[in-house]
Amino acid sequence: MSAFADDFSDLTGPYFADGSECRMTLGEIQNELAALTELAHRGYDIDEKRFDYLLKAQEENPEYMAMIAAEKQHWRDSVAEFVQECLERTRTFIPVNIFDSSFEDLCKIGLSPELARRILQKPCLWLTRMSKAELSKLHEYDLIGRYNSTQQHLDIIETAAVYAALPETFKNDTMGKKAEWKSG
Repeated sequence: MSAFADDFSDLTGPYFADGSECRMTLGEIQNELAALTELAHRGYDIDEKRFDYLLKAQEENPEYMAMIAAEKQHWRDSVAEFVQECLERTRTFIPVNIFDSSFEDLCKIGLSPELARRILQKPCLWLTRMSKAELSKLHEYDLIGRYNSTQQHLDIIETAAVYAALPETFKNDTMGKKAEWKSG
């Protein structure tokens, strides 16, 4: 049992990944979190260790994890058509050979200088021209660095297009950094 959970040794049960336990139900956890939050909003001091413990217990609760997974899947399903349309639209102006294209090349195929500049300045858009298999093999530092969409100020259409291009899972992602980048 971890030192953190030892502070609440009376609350044991099968929820923590580190081997410590919590016997509280998800409803009990959420009710107590709501009560502590309400007290904090009213200006009362609360037991922050207890609050952190409850947050961890909620995160590790199988029922909560299933609920979050279902919410994420519902969201993905609800935006699937939109993101696919965004990908198709974006691919109409990102050439297949974007990785070898210069500003002049892009202008020669009919893109405006502004659009050509935008495409070259935002290499995360290039991901829309890679296969899911290629994307799944990219090194995590390429994703976090060169293709970091949060640093490239994409619009909603571009963001959705990049999201649609990404694979469900990444190869060689034992630390979860690629998955974290995708969800980030």
